[in-house]
Amino acid sequence: MLDVGTRLWIFLIPLLPFIACTVNWVGFGVFRWTPPHRLLLTISLGAPVVSFLVSFFALVEVAGAPAGGDRLVADGFTWFAAGDFGVEMALMVDPLSAVLACATAAIAALLQLHMAGTLVPYETERDRAEAARMLTLTNLLTGAVLTTILAENALVLFLGWQLTTIAAAVLVGFWFG
Repeated sequence: MLDVGTRLWIFLIPLLPFIACTVNWVGFGVFRWTPPHRLLLTISLGAPVVSFLVSFFALVEVAGAPAGGDRLVADGFTWFAAGDFGVEMALMVDPLSAVLACATAAIAALLQLHMAGTLVPYETERDRAEAARMLTLTNLLTGAVLTTILAENALVLFLGWQLTTIAAAVLVGFWFG
């Protein structure tokens, strides 16, 4: 089982797709470098697969807990505090959110795999850049949805929901832009 002392491993579930998105975006968006096909697929497909595995371990962890102890909370940092009131950057895993996180990460991984199959072969440099952009945006959407699912408080829920909206709008703009 995973170490439940600090429970910071819960942050890996949404953070891995965000990291993959950032690495791909910096690589091809900032430096105008089109990554090799295998590296792009490893980064883009690996993030939701590892998120699924961590989500599955979280599901096993909360499913095996005694009644009343089936909720894991990971506190990251305090957004703000005023007297006794404080809002934490926190994620929560309970049985329902663990199942939803598993399903979301698995579907994202299958979607990435499907897109990799339909976007290949790359015929031009522009095709490779568009494929990299599409896989990057899909990782952004995956991380945003996982943040929304695992939110422990309203502020994190709002942040995840807004990121989901932005990612969905950018993905729609990808096809019509």
